[in-house]
Amino acid sequence: MAHFIIAGRADDAEFARAEMLSHHLQRNLPDFHVELIPKMPAEWETFATEVFKQHGWEQRPARDRTHKTLAMLPQLVWRESGELIGNAADFVKLVNRHDITTDNI
Repeated sequence: MAHFIIAGRADDAEFARAEMLSHHLQRNLPDFHVELIPKMPAEWETFATEVFKQHGWEQRPARDRTHKTLAMLPQLVWRESGELIGNAADFVKLVNRHDITTDNI
C-alpha cells in the first residue's frame, strides 16, 4: 500500500497539480492513499519548518538519495513511514518512474 502526505501552500499551483494527480491515483488505484495538508501562506513557513525538523530530514537523504534543504521544498511530500520524497515535482517523477501515469489508469 502506498500512503503519501502532501503539504503545501493553498495558493501554490504546484501543490494544486500534485493534489489533482493524487486524487486521480487514489480514485483509480485501490492501494494508493494520500493525505493532503493545505496551509494558508502565512502559516506555511512555520508549519514546514516544524515538519522538516520533526522528521529529521536535514540529516537524512530523501528517497532520491539527495539531501534536500527546506529552501528547496516549496511543497513537502513524504511517505507515512517518514521517508521524504521531496517537493511536488519529485512526487510526479516518482509516479512516472513507477509507470503509474494517467495513460495506463
